[in-house]
Amino acid sequence: MVLYSVHLATPAELLPQARVDQALAIAEDARGFPGAVIVAGDFNNRDLVVRVFENADFTWITRDLGATLRFFCWDH
Repeated sequence: MVLYSVHLATPAELLPQARVDQALAIAEDARGFPGAVIVAGDFNNRDLVVRVFENADFTWITRDLGATLRFFCWDH
């Protein structure tokens, strides 16, 4: 099994495409491993998970958890 602990850049740090590029690099690297691969952490964008990781055939097990972002409350 391989585990990626991720904290992608925030929208204030990088433009959206640059954050997509970060996620694509992880998804591409993960393709090289046989067996289970877990990518967990703070993606700083729910749409990015769908766009990159679900399109790379990952299963999003926390999809129905709901938003964790609140005003002045991040990174839970």
